[in-house]
Amino acid sequence: MKIILTLQLFLLLTVTSFSQSADSLKIPARNYKNTIQTSLLGFGGYFGLQYERALNKDWSISLIGSYDFPFSQLNQTSSPGISKVYYEKYIIQAEVRYYLDKNKINNNGFYAAADIGYSYILQYVPTDKSNAHNIKKYSFFGATIGYQLLIKRRLVVDAGIGIQYGTKGEMYTSGVNNKGWEKMRYREIHLPITLNIGYAF
Repeated sequence: MKIILTLQLFLLLTVTSFSQSADSLKIPARNYKNTIQTSLLGFGGYFGLQYERALNKDWSISLIGSYDFPFSQLNQTSSPGISKVYYEKYIIQAEVRYYLDKNKINNNGFYAAADIGYSYILQYVPTDKSNAHNIKKYSFFGATIGYQLLIKRRLVVDAGIGIQYGTKGEMYTSGVNNKGWEKMRYREIHLPITLNIGYAF
């Protein structure tokens, strides 16, 4: 996580420096309204796909889907009486962005965003995924700040950090104290990182 945060800060600083000379970049022949992006964090098991549509030069809406399966958990070791436990997370969310930079290019510059979505989390023994011993499902809302840059004609780079505040959804825990589905005892709070590359069209 420290490495990812370091990379995130480095990219934000780099992109910010690029923005200083944004006016010198060649303006695209067409002002594209759509972008599709994928997460660069997939190498660590954090996959994401995002579609963004510009409403005008200041506002856009996005639909985002993500799937987390941290590859680091594949290095777990098991011992007698203690099994490996894997973690998976599925998210679908909608996002509204407001771009703060006043330029003529859609979906470009510093932005502030509001998010709403739904999360589904599984924890299970690898040999018996169908009988997950811990399941959580809840809706959330949040906010993100970041910078998106259209490079040359169609290449898009997007970096940001946000916060997701979950509602008290439902949880299921197996075992001797299994009570079936019950209300979550606490709210999930996450600080998601955006580090995407995409294509404008």
